Amino acid sequence: MPTTGEPTLELRVAVNGLSLAPGQIIDTALLGRAGFTRLPAWRRWLRRLPGGFGYWEAIDPTVHCFDGAVEIYASRQGYLDPDRQWGTALLLCEENGRVRWFDIRVIEGVYSACNFYERFVEAASRQFGEPDQHLDQDSAWQRNGLSVAAHLSDDALHASFHVEWAGAGGNNNNGGRGATR
Repeated sequence: MPTTGEPTLELRVAVNGLSLAPGQIIDTALLGRAGFTRLPAWRRWLRRLPGGFGYWEAIDPTVHCFDGAVEIYASRQGYLDPDRQWGTALLLCEENGRVRWFDIRVIEGVYSACNFYERFVEAASRQFGEPDQHLDQDSAWQRNGLSVAAHLSDDALHASFHVEWAGAGGNNNNGGRGATR
């Protein structure tokens, strides 16, 4: 805990039951059992992700964060109206065998993207204090080598939550992603 009385940024998430935290050593066998697949080179190229990092992706995962206060999940039931269906994705960046950063996304969530964004920002504010940066649909917290950011797209159909650890080798290259959008 910092001596200034500021809350320390610590965030552990559970992805399909697998507990992950920024800076944590990665067990690739456990990632596979939790529904992650290694991103092939052609998909890294399409997304313009830089080399030198390992990337893992989970499609439609269920993610719990802030000690269970926020649950982000997909809804793909065919009997629901299209505006009641949405997807989720999690992209994890690995550097030197550790979690460097991860992005949690809510995709095509007509109602859910805004709902998940508001829940995430509320829980993050309770845990970390007021955001260091806050502009309408963007909020970010940065302390002690950890960055947490939340973004809601202009059309409110997509939300993304980015968590990044700057401790991997003291490298500030964020693998092509930023803590703020």
